[in-house]
Amino acid sequence: MAADVFLSLQNQSAKSAASDAAATTVLRDRDDELRVLRAILAIAKTNEKERNKLTHWTWGESPHIPDALLLVDPRASIGELNRSDIYVYKAQDFRTIIEANDRLCGFGLQFNFILNGHVANRDGGLLKKLMAEQEIQQRLPPA
Repeated sequence: MAADVFLSLQNQSAKSAASDAAATTVLRDRDDELRVLRAILAIAKTNEKERNKLTHWTWGESPHIPDALLLVDPRASIGELNRSDIYVYKAQDFRTIIEANDRLCGFGLQFNFILNGHVANRDGGLLKKLMAEQEIQQRLPPA
């Protein structure tokens, strides 16, 4: 039933608020875990912006840049197109996006182990490891 309610929410901010409320309830008295979860979700939100461009924007190509793909917000392509609205993606850009999402996936898997009492988190080792990750440290809310 909780999944049905979550899926019925129409916009991302409502879904984020519902997720945060659930996490706050479930992780009551587990402050470090809640902080790490919020940091992981902040990373996911950052990665989501790039994903949304790749998914929803308009792709193109140019004979002047044969080793790249072009990307433009469809809203910017109405009327006269300004060249500054065109993003140029090369192979390294895609590798960077993939690596960022691979790291995020790893953080999520480790956090899942923490929540499920996996033996790998004996003595809080996984939690300490996640809290030491630079990407997570940069987004940890204050204690």
